[in-house]
Amino acid sequence: MTTAIEQATPAPALTEALYARFRSRRDHTFAEKLPSALRAQFGGHVERRR
Repeated sequence: MTTAIEQATPAPALTEALYARFRSRRDHTFAEKLPSALRAQFGGHVERRR
């Protein structure tokens, strides 16, 4: 990432991964909880609460 910044080269995959990591640290919105609820409804694993 440092090299991309130094070269002024866009790195969208790294940027999106970093933003996703920051989002995962805060409380989830209803829209973010919905896929998890659907996953549990259709036989998927239940996610742990923090």
